[in-house]
Amino acid sequence: MRTRSIAILALASTLLTGGADAWSGAGGQAAVSSEGVQEVPERDIREAVAAFIRDNAPWPSEQVEVEDIYVPGPAYVPRGRVTLHVSAPKGGRFVGRSNFAVGVSVDRRPVRTVWVAAEITVWSEVIVALRTLYKGEILDAAGVAVDRRRMKDVPRGAVLRVDDVVGKRVSRLVPAGSAVTSTAVEVPPVIRKGDWVTILAEGGSVRVSAPGEAREEGAPGETIRVANRASKRTVQAKVVDSKTVRVEW
Repeated sequence: MRTRSIAILALASTLLTGGADAWSGAGGQAAVSSEGVQEVPERDIREAVAAFIRDNAPWPSEQVEVEDIYVPGPAYVPRGRVTLHVSAPKGGRFVGRSNFAVGVSVDRRPVRTVWVAAEITVWSEVIVALRTLYKGEILDAAGVAVDRRRMKDVPRGAVLRVDDVVGKRVSRLVPAGSAVTSTAVEVPPVIRKGDWVTILAEGGSVRVSAPGEAREEGAPGETIRVANRASKRTVQAKVVDSKTVRVEW
């Protein structure tokens, strides 16, 4: 449980009225006379929870928006110096509707716990298509833009930077306004089927080269089939650049 302690000096004592002779705190605390009771305002509880969320959410604070905090009401506790200890349940997600426990201590002695619900929105900047992107086209900066969206609406694998899509080839249709995902773009091939290439074969201190012809297209790092133009033998080779492939022994 993560906690944040926020000391609150009681500005004034709010006495219970209406003939109540005693007060009993949550959790079976001992009764206290009405003359010895003070109020912890809802505002202070909200501020403590909001600060805890900002400090402990697993995202930068500028991405986190606390839309509302639901407090059941002010907390009445014995008079003294009040400290609030906010904690989140184990596995708390800090997004959507989330619950938090606010432990109230007076003069360092725990007196009650207030459960609070917060509505949290997390925002993320994502790359979106400004127009329909068609399979096979090469992307430039004019076809995409950065947009700020709720994280719950961002698809898995969404691309977050323009540089990660510019120069890539669209691998499937992306409708205008949709987030661009990593599976929707690919590195364009630098070798086309039928291109003449140099086949490098390396093993230890031995390095041999031979002329070859690509049997399929490929991008740097991909493995493609290449035919040795002299022996006509087809081998699997990794693309190095637009003119070179490598076979490792």
